[in-house]
Amino acid sequence: MVSRSTSVSASEESFGTDPERDTENQSYVYEGEGSGGSASSRQNGRQRSEETYGQSFTISTRLRQVVRKRGWLQICTGVALLLLLSAALIAALVVGLRNANIVAEKRNRINTTPVRTPLEKEAIVGLIINQPPQTREYTFVIDERLGKPDGYEKDMLVVNGQYPGPILEVNQDDLVIIHVENMSVNTTSITWHGLYQAGSSYFDGVRGVSECGIPSGEKMTYTFRPGEFSGTTYWHAGYNAQTSDGISGGFVVHPRVPSEEIYDEDVVLHLSDLYHSTSTELLEAYLSPSGIHGDIYNEPVPDSGTINGIGQYYHLPDAHPPPPEYYRMVVELGKKYRLRLINAGSFAPIHFSVDSHSLTVIEANGLEVAPVTFTGGLTIYPGQRYSVVLNADQTTAKSFWMRAILQTDHFRYSSPDANFKVLGVIKYGESVTELPAEGDPAPGTTVDLNLDQLTPLVPVNLPQPTQTYLLDVGFVKASDGSLAGVINSNAWQPMHGSTSLLRRLGSGHPGASVLSSQFVIAHEKPEVVELIIENYSAGAYPFTLHGHRPWVIETGDGPYTGVKPTTGLPTPPTKPPAPIQSPIPLSSPPPPPLTPNSSSTTNPAPAATKFPPSANTKSSPPKNIVPKPFPARQKSVRLTMPRPVTLTNLQTQKKWSKVRQNDYSLDVDDDDNNNDHHKWHKRQQPQGSIQSDTFLLPKDGWIRIRFVANNPGVWLFTDQTQWHQCAGVAMQIASMTSFPVQVPEEVSKFCSAIPPGQS
Repeated sequence: MVSRSTSVSASEESFGTDPERDTENQSYVYEGEGSGGSASSRQNGRQRSEETYGQSFTISTRLRQVVRKRGWLQICTGVALLLLLSAALIAALVVGLRNANIVAEKRNRINTTPVRTPLEKEAIVGLIINQPPQTREYTFVIDERLGKPDGYEKDMLVVNGQYPGPILEVNQDDLVIIHVENMSVNTTSITWHGLYQAGSSYFDGVRGVSECGIPSGEKMTYTFRPGEFSGTTYWHAGYNAQTSDGISGGFVVHPRVPSEEIYDEDVVLHLSDLYHSTSTELLEAYLSPSGIHGDIYNEPVPDSGTINGIGQYYHLPDAHPPPPEYYRMVVELGKKYRLRLINAGSFAPIHFSVDSHSLTVIEANGLEVAPVTFTGGLTIYPGQRYSVVLNADQTTAKSFWMRAILQTDHFRYSSPDANFKVLGVIKYGESVTELPAEGDPAPGTTVDLNLDQLTPLVPVNLPQPTQTYLLDVGFVKASDGSLAGVINSNAWQPMHGSTSLLRRLGSGHPGASVLSSQFVIAHEKPEVVELIIENYSAGAYPFTLHGHRPWVIETGDGPYTGVKPTTGLPTPPTKPPAPIQSPIPLSSPPPPPLTPNSSSTTNPAPAATKFPPSANTKSSPPKNIVPKPFPARQKSVRLTMPRPVTLTNLQTQKKWSKVRQNDYSLDVDDDDNNNDHHKWHKRQQPQGSIQSDTFLLPKDGWIRIRFVANNPGVWLFTDQTQWHQCAGVAMQIASMTSFPVQVPEEVSKFCSAIPPGQS
């Protein structure tokens, strides 16, 4: 028989019965026959039981206390984490809602009204010729919209809701006022291609050079006179690569004394390449260390192109796409039409032609030229403009194709879905509805016009240079692996929050200078500057000099040797040369622009304040030049500029045996037995040279230009290819630094208003 006795201590009684402890302290006593039990053994058992219970009770209490403490700690920690998580979720929700509102606001703004294509009649100009000088005022509103220039819907930045933007038409002595309101989410600016901006360099519209840009939601008014410029040009975005988003339009300046008209109607044709992605997306890929398709040298390839805002794209996402649209121009049999051709694109040269019609060139980049007639079309690079006369004399059909073919020579990768053949229609009569016959155009002479093939209608004699510089242009891999375009090993980086003009000429205090990232050639007084530019890259690219119209002296293939040519010299003039003329007088600076309320009296120039050249500019005294039949070769100024990027991989033409990226001096060699120049094709035009604000730097070659640096201000000299300019292929010319430029509050006020990081 087994009996169970339970020992309960006084301390346990005070706590009450605990089943766990009861079980732990149970002792079993076996009674009965043969048990051998004794009182002492039972007593020892009770003692051991009590000792065990005491130990277990102590451990259990401590454990419970620890558990209780840890429980409260865990509860507090959990509550804190829950509160933090809730706060984070609320913050994320607020940020998300705000971003959603921003996106919704942007999308609503984009979707409110689609981009409008201007009517055909809006491209006709010439109705204001011979009107007296007056003030012509325009308003630009820039915003984001959805457009389908080629049938594919894309985000666009446009002016006044249309693409291309409105055509500005003025006479040479007019006062031009343009109010620009920026309703887009990014900073922007407008530059006026080819205009000298004499006396108004602060309205040139170039980010980081003449202005800081117009912030989102702000307004700015540009006021200037065309000055000595007349002819065909265009306006476009001067901030990043926003031109490719749609900010551009024609600009026509009629001369004071119109030339004899050899045409009946005047029409502006805005030609452009077209990208379906935004400039921000394209630049991010182009300037990344991985580049586009794994190659940092790959420029973005266009998806299509447009003629006056209309193009064709044949890979639309729609299951049943609508038929393509075409720009249509109505002509009348027997009439002649002046077509003002503008390549307002970002990258691609465009070959323009009209089937079965000849074209006669009468203007190149704002300069009237002796007429040249040809068939087959001509190639126009970005920034270039030509006026051609089309004779509507065909009776074989009622309609003919107008072709704007994007040239693919510079494209470094294939884009199978892209359409590089942009078509428009010339139709004889408003009632004609049928399209021209399919097929390639009739054979003709395709013309890649070099400026030296043209002769100015009014020849101008060249002044002799007083300063000569040798510039090397190329592309390098920066220290972070991304692409950098360089001139003399310097990659241009636009200033943020200030401008070169403000720091050098408009700061109001002596000793002003520009930053080390700015490559500037400065002159205190008027100079005749000659630039020899070598191209170390693998393509031919258009370059533009703001504020001036340089003479194109000669171009050639291969590296510049500095060897005097022995053939092809110009014929000496048979009569004394006319006095030297220049687009801007050499003797005195231009007057400031007139405001709408001012008179035509020129204000006296303020006293000159000397600004010493900074450490990153180079200015040398003029050289004594001995006149020769051919412009003498001058020893160049050696330019030693800081390097903002680490050069690791200069891209050069393979056949060159020596990379001369650090040799900025001309090799002066008067040995007439040196025949190296016979290895390279050279084109010269020293007498009667053409003047052009935009000119072509030959592939693997060089060009020599000359200009009068007497227009006070800081002027951009850059590759007109938008992507190259953003990569750094740009420098600046600071003319007449001793003549201060008073930058108006209208411009300088925004230099402190641009939020960091806004672009």
